[in-house]
Amino acid sequence: MPLDPWAADQYLKDEICDFFFRRNVLKRVEQAISTTDSGAKALLDIHIDSERELWGRPYEGLWNMWLQDFNGFELYDEFSWWSWTPADQKAEHQKNLENFRSHSITLNEYRKLEGLTELSDEEIRKLADEHKLIFGNMGAEGNVLNPSSKTV
Repeated sequence: MPLDPWAADQYLKDEICDFFFRRNVLKRVEQAISTTDSGAKALLDIHIDSERELWGRPYEGLWNMWLQDFNGFELYDEFSWWSWTPADQKAEHQKNLENFRSHSITLNEYRKLEGLTELSDEEIRKLADEHKLIFGNMGAEGNVLNPSSKTV
């Protein structure tokens, strides 16, 4: 029986996709995983993260050996993966803001989570002095820029 070259081509494509993305998990419902199907989405997230670790870590070690041991550079290579399912940025920002306002994280921890550079102790003192100048010690009392008691 002669082989259909298009069927063989499709089979290879399916095998490659199944290896990297576990489409066989998706085929169980014949639809894409959405955020409402949290169990299947979590399974796919775990698989993608593990594949990145499995294939990425050896390359990190190889590059570090090449940079440091073989060439004497004082450099370190670390792979950083983008999120294939980005988080809701507005919700992330709100969570960071609530944690900062409830004093469960420091100013520099908040800045790091928001993608900002950390401040030195001197810069934090200057920021605190500026905050006291603008908002006063008692909330809106003495506030030259915002006379209302509500801050943004």
